[in-house]
Amino acid sequence: MRLDWKIDQDARSICWKGLMDAPREMVKDRSFSVILDLGSSNGAFGKLISMDREARIIGVDISHGAAPAERVELIRADILHLPFKDESFDLVSARAILHHVPDDVESAVKEAGRVLRSGQVLICQEPTSDNLVSELARRIFRTVLHDPSERAFSSARLKRAVSSSLTMLEVRYHLIFVYLLPHLASRLSGRLRRMLLGLSKLLVQVDERLLAKGRFWRRRAAYVTVSAVKSPAQEP
Repeated sequence: MRLDWKIDQDARSICWKGLMDAPREMVKDRSFSVILDLGSSNGAFGKLISMDREARIIGVDISHGAAPAERVELIRADILHLPFKDESFDLVSARAILHHVPDDVESAVKEAGRVLRSGQVLICQEPTSDNLVSELARRIFRTVLHDPSERAFSSARLKRAVSSSLTMLEVRYHLIFVYLLPHLASRLSGRLRRMLLGLSKLLVQVDERLLAKGRFWRRRAAYVTVSAVKSPAQEP
């Protein structure tokens, strides 16, 4: 039996703030007029990154189910075979989509690089298989949003895949102990929920301090954000 996908919004704003802020911060000094959001559902990730910019946002998904977010144009397409000309976009974004094609990650990144203009950026966020708690929860407590074929992989694998086609700019690691708390809080109420929200604030600080200590804890992060640029030497 699959569980409903439920997120407590208060816990989300506490626990996942760094995760949600990272993409915007990583491109804040860049300008772009047209964004491609891969596996976008409703294009919300592309819109999140665009902030207040009046950029055109095109969302690509293999299926149509969600209504598009404001300023988003949705197109049904496969991320491995994008229906766009070379160098069509100023920014390509992808959140939690590459683990849906775990055997074709390099091909997906290469295709994203093909439609990216020279000097412009790919930014992606992915859950990792590096965090034991989140990986076990993902396998045991599957939700209605989980695809049977999806498979999270390590942050090292993601970095290798991105580096195979683009030049890495920045990597940020997120969430050791707090990744699952918004899911858990959504299934609690009253005093128990309030206690968990209070605990979440403390654990966020613990996560941040541990991730700042270096490689050992970063290798146990539940999520990773990567940005990479297409250099002239990488043009098709």
